[in-house]
Amino acid sequence: MRKDSADYVPDTLAFFLSLVAFAIAGFTGWLGGELVYRLGVAVDDGANINSPSSLSKKPVTSLDVVPETEPGARR
Repeated sequence: MRKDSADYVPDTLAFFLSLVAFAIAGFTGWLGGELVYRLGVAVDDGANINSPSSLSKKPVTSLDVVPETEPGARR
């Protein structure tokens, strides 16, 4: 916790660890942006509030329904 004095300066270790945590947060944010925008990793179009849990092994959409944006979509 912070000391009661107004001129308190944090320890070098505490300051260093906060910088490391800030760098890790920035790096993981950058990686997330790369996944979404550059590599196209996203949430399934059929995902909504009533979607099954990812642990249930059920598909989000029916296998007979293929979005028309995919090449070779069945009609």
